[in-house]
Amino acid sequence: APPIPLALALHTDFLQEVFEAVKRADAASDWRGVLKHEHRMEEMMADEPDGSQERTLFAFLRAHQMGLISTNDKQHSEQCVLLEERRAEILGKMQRFRDQGECYCSAAESLLVLTKHPEAIKLFERARKLG
Repeated sequence: APPIPLALALHTDFLQEVFEAVKRADAASDWRGVLKHEHRMEEMMADEPDGSQERTLFAFLRAHQMGLISTNDKQHSEQCVLLEERRAEILGKMQRFRDQGECYCSAAESLLVLTKHPEAIKLFERARKLG
């Protein structure tokens, strides 16, 4: 096998450090510490199995939920909707349909906070169809 280029190895090590920092901040309920790495989320999830991607999304979701509670900033609700919908897609691929339905319900609740009632109703319907 050809050697791994130094730049790729350093980038991989850097992403592992970011991932570990997110895990530590999440465990400490430090939502700001998690969100400061959000711009690296896609890189962190690239080439990861579905289960790892779902856990990464969940860490950022929890951070946005804590941010909403702490600041009442509606942007956190918008991010919660996006993250829950992505988690629902992954959970569907993993055939975890009950968890997928819970994601849709959670996303719908966030839409209610944003007073986007028609969109919320659609997500509640999707959740209901999953059981």
